[in-house]
Amino acid sequence: RARGVVAASAGNHAQGVALAASMLGVSSTVFMPEGATLPKIEATVAYGAKVEFSGSTVDEALSAAAEYSERTGAVLIHPFDHRDIVAGQATVGIEIVEDHPEARTVVVCAGGGGLLAGICLGVAAGAPGIRMVGVQAQAAASYPPSLAAGHPLRLPQMTTIADGIAVAQPGTLPFGIIESAGVDFRTVDDEQIAEAVVMCLERSKLVVEPAGAAGV
Repeated sequence: RARGVVAASAGNHAQGVALAASMLGVSSTVFMPEGATLPKIEATVAYGAKVEFSGSTVDEALSAAAEYSERTGAVLIHPFDHRDIVAGQATVGIEIVEDHPEARTVVVCAGGGGLLAGICLGVAAGAPGIRMVGVQAQAAASYPPSLAAGHPLRLPQMTTIADGIAVAQPGTLPFGIIESAGVDFRTVDDEQIAEAVVMCLERSKLVVEPAGAAGV
């Protein structure tokens, strides 16, 4: 705690780390990509973090955060490739099984894979027969080629409105869990994602960011 923490994120993980750090009285620095959405930047700062900008993707921001950690001794809180992060996300899977025992298919948006891997574990613990489907933005879909190759591969470039799941390479830990779980993957293009955002607003009165609407 004395060394502080550092994280990298397009904005969601950033806010969680900033809030937790402020509640514990720990200094936090968050690296975000250039072009991160203004509401997420403002919220992260409001929760008490110092925001730095690096690169145009979460991957580039993560590299800068790792370098900062090595240079200053701040503890790196990885956005998806860590057992504690995956374990935390597993609680979502547990809640799905508890609240919706009738569920037979669970659809999860995926970037680095932490959320999907965690939900896979949580669902499997309570209802091992449920089918898991991962969804990625078509222009940032790192999992289909990685699963075909049998190991994480890095995409040479990405372009999508779904910044929250625009991660060029699957995390090593999530990849192993997702591969073992036999998750089916689907990809959606930005036009489909935009239509899903509008549908959520019109039909369900929910304001959902593109990364969250990909699964819809």
